[in-house]
Amino acid sequence: MITPFISYILGCFTYSFCNDFVMKHRRTTANDNEHISQWKLLTLGTCLLFSLLENYTFASQYFSLQGTIFEQVGNECDVDPALLYSIALVESATHAPDKSGFIQPYPWTLRATTSFYGTTRDEAEKELKRLLKTHRSVDVGLMQINTKWHGHRVDSALSLLDPLTNVRVGAQILSEQIESSKDAELAIGRYHSSDPVRARWYAQHVLRVYTHIKQKEKK
Repeated sequence: MITPFISYILGCFTYSFCNDFVMKHRRTTANDNEHISQWKLLTLGTCLLFSLLENYTFASQYFSLQGTIFEQVGNECDVDPALLYSIALVESATHAPDKSGFIQPYPWTLRATTSFYGTTRDEAEKELKRLLKTHRSVDVGLMQINTKWHGHRVDSALSLLDPLTNVRVGAQILSEQIESSKDAELAIGRYHSSDPVRARWYAQHVLRVYTHIKQKEKK
């Protein structure tokens, strides 16, 4: 029998291995975070299958987003904080630094040709500066904001390493898609890709996580 702990380990290993492979072999396209290929969606699905949907992400405990930047930005932008948190989980999740086994969004996550998880903001800033010398397209922070397609939303790409700024930009992108579409699932998916097939695939992963969060969320 595969225990939740083993599922978690398999999920982390699979995500890390597959994501690095995908980032080395991706196809660059021309909208939002669309540069991530269908292979990465398979990676996301595998990660969620082993980690998030095995109830190990939140263990058996309830949790709350009250007082977090997700609640703050959600209220500012009229977006459900749990939806923002779900996207952040899908985009930048890794294991908690305290080794508790929880999966959580991680603010110092960078992706260009490979994934990078800084231990501090300073370390992440140094790596981002290095990456930007040779890459126009880098995914940054909690919501994995892409510097090529969304760098214009901030004064400096380095500011995307500020968690509050990062979530605000992510919420702006999501809100714009929601406002421009009558199809909620497609709108969520377009945070990731303008291609309808990939958008729906991504949205379905996000909504599975969202449903799980809402079940665990302490009011």
